[in-house]
Amino acid sequence: MKLTHTSSRCCVATFAMTTFLIALAATAAAQTETVLYTFTGASDGAVPQGLVADSQGNLYGANGLGGSFSGHCQFSGCGNVFKLSPNLSGGWTETVLYAFTGGSDGAIPESVLTFDSAGNLYGTTAAGGYLGNSNCGLVVAGCGVVYKLSPSSGGTWTESVLHTFHGTQDGYLPQTGVVFDASGNLYGTANLGGGHFVGEVFQLSPNGSGGWNFKNIHSFTNGIDGGRPLGFAIDATGNLFATSTQGGNTSAACGSTGCGTLLELSPNGSGGWVTHAIHVFSGRQDGGVPAGINIDVNGNVFGVTLYGGHNADCLHQGVFPGCGVVFEVSPVSGGGWKDQSIYLFTGGSDGAFPGGSPGFDSAGNVYGTSNGPVGGCPASCGAVYKLSPASVGWSETTLHTFTGGADGSEPTYANLLVDASGNVFGTTATGGDLSCTLDGPPGCGVVYEITP
Repeated sequence: MKLTHTSSRCCVATFAMTTFLIALAATAAAQTETVLYTFTGASDGAVPQGLVADSQGNLYGANGLGGSFSGHCQFSGCGNVFKLSPNLSGGWTETVLYAFTGGSDGAIPESVLTFDSAGNLYGTTAAGGYLGNSNCGLVVAGCGVVYKLSPSSGGTWTESVLHTFHGTQDGYLPQTGVVFDASGNLYGTANLGGGHFVGEVFQLSPNGSGGWNFKNIHSFTNGIDGGRPLGFAIDATGNLFATSTQGGNTSAACGSTGCGTLLELSPNGSGGWVTHAIHVFSGRQDGGVPAGINIDVNGNVFGVTLYGGHNADCLHQGVFPGCGVVFEVSPVSGGGWKDQSIYLFTGGSDGAFPGGSPGFDSAGNVYGTSNGPVGGCPASCGAVYKLSPASVGWSETTLHTFTGGADGSEPTYANLLVDASGNVFGTTATGGDLSCTLDGPPGCGVVYEITP
């Protein structure tokens, strides 16, 4: 199976729908896209998943494919973790920090990475690890792992596995990244498995002896809490938020699988967790099938849905009409949440089917990526957008529309980084070097920068 790119309190709140929130897309001619690195699909990797940055301005990410092609990885590679560093020639140099082998170390890293305060990197792989469960595995067998990469003084990095999934109560197919709380515990999700076979939220806690204790803190039921989590985030007080791609509302607009849910998990002070379905998506103007989420400095949750909205021309498999939305969920004084859709995609130059976690700048603007409508590349290969608070609602600006050539295509579920100068960094899963066809569509992806 190849990786799929297109087609993260007191009560369930209702989205406040107002037509003035739908702004016309505007193309920003002053924005410039520069490709920082083009992946070849060889040892340098292919299908980059997302980026994090260190204090020196180096970029780090994981490739889902490419890397090592030996043993379990012979068909499409098992993926790697890479670093991009500015060089003296004005370009960027890639260094492979670790290449997965498809054995106990894992394979197919699909998540964004997380730094700790000591400079170690953490992430998940969707495959590899335990190979004895035939239900597990994408391109490579295995149920996935949570891993840590530690730097040495000589410039090399060492991988250690914090948890190996077995595809039972502990879940399998971890696709979101992991996040830290203030006590040093790690949290993440598995897309399948768990108590009801539709995914879970897990906790990894240091055991004091150099290892980690695993705990399933919530098994999704495919009911009001949803199922098959895709987006994940933590706020400043340790509350966890997850989007699920199915379950919730099973009315006509959503079909029997449901339109998904935004779920909050809050510590109860006694070692347990309290769950709240903040919003159950209807598949209409509030969106359907939520994906990436992120939390701003004020505790507002911003996210995207792959479908729903106001344009029925973006019809996915005859079930989900609409091109997708960007939503905001804000805490209300005294408890509860205020929800609204801040942008509904049209399927034009602004793209459709947004999946990646939004990013923010210091002025409160929201950045993200969308993919092309159903026709896809080369007619429409995705876009980078910016949403700015306006006197009434939000205003959308399309910063770049991908062509499917050297500039890349299919930004899919990758997050965006925004630096202090307003430069935007991201990845595409395909495009770039069109001679590379590891994952089907031409190109193995690029890392890009968009400058104001």
